[in-house]
Amino acid sequence: MHSSEPMSASRRSAVARRLVGERHDASDLVACGYDFVVGVSTEEHQRALLDEIPTLNVVVTGCPR
Repeated sequence: MHSSEPMSASRRSAVARRLVGERHDASDLVACGYDFVVGVSTEEHQRALLDEIPTLNVVVTGCPR
């Protein structure tokens, strides 16, 4: 998605599925003290991710896409 239009429900679902999979794979690393931060360009994307995975560390970079 390369514009500021709202993320579709199917896109949000796909992103959430991918992050859940990565989060599961990363759980061993987190247990060893590693931390992960996901950078997104808009607050809307941040909210969409946090709606799906509230414990995710998501920061808004403001970088253009």
